[in-house]
Amino acid sequence: MPGPDATNPVSAVETTVSILETITELEGASLTELAERLDVAKSTIHRHLSTLRQEGYVVTDGDEYHVSLHLFDLASYNRERNPLFHIGRSTADEIAGRIEERVSLVVAEQGRAVKCYIAESNRSITTDSHLGLAMRMHCTSGGKALLSQMDDKRVEEILDRNGLERLTDNTITDRESLFEELQEVRKTGIAFDNQERLAGVRGVAAPVVDKQTGDVIGAFDIAGPATRLEGEKYSEQIPNLVQRAADEIAVNIKYWRTE
Repeated sequence: MPGPDATNPVSAVETTVSILETITELEGASLTELAERLDVAKSTIHRHLSTLRQEGYVVTDGDEYHVSLHLFDLASYNRERNPLFHIGRSTADEIAGRIEERVSLVVAEQGRAVKCYIAESNRSITTDSHLGLAMRMHCTSGGKALLSQMDDKRVEEILDRNGLERLTDNTITDRESLFEELQEVRKTGIAFDNQERLAGVRGVAAPVVDKQTGDVIGAFDIAGPATRLEGEKYSEQIPNLVQRAADEIAVNIKYWRTE
């Protein structure tokens, strides 16, 4: 998940980050797998892994390395700073229990849509969803809700960096179509994911916008199986719900900041 280009990047740090990201991508990896995937000498990978293990950032299970929970602890610091997490989680919990679908609070980080809170229900669909999941913006409802609040130049920068990868048959893969959809999101305040990231899964989201500055704080997102999110429920009921929830959270954040 690359960010803006560094002025003078440190190659050793880049290697360390690549190791951590590859371990996560592979859901655990051996020294040999990492060396082959990254095309880096085993001795170099081993030195990095030994240091990461010493500092508590990776753990071992047999000959496999896994990212430790210590990284989650560090990430939690940033989440705790976010007003969307503080104010929005109670609303997310209440709505998830009421409609029995997964509700997520999503923020923009380095050109990706990242889940900072997830409220599950007994009927939540089983997917790859987890805290910290960084998703491409062009194929998710939360991502499109966030993009809709950015100017076209910023959207172009994100697309230049991340592209428009096709993940399903429904994924938008050309810029003109995406910009047309973002314009519609700006008019209606609602973004849809019609099985664009995961086949069989639909999502509906609304941006949470700062009432004082007009800046986007995040997005309120509801996702579920296409067999349940269909018809009027998908086109009207869920959109109305996410829009009201996003507005409620924005109002509460406004007054929370003045306390």
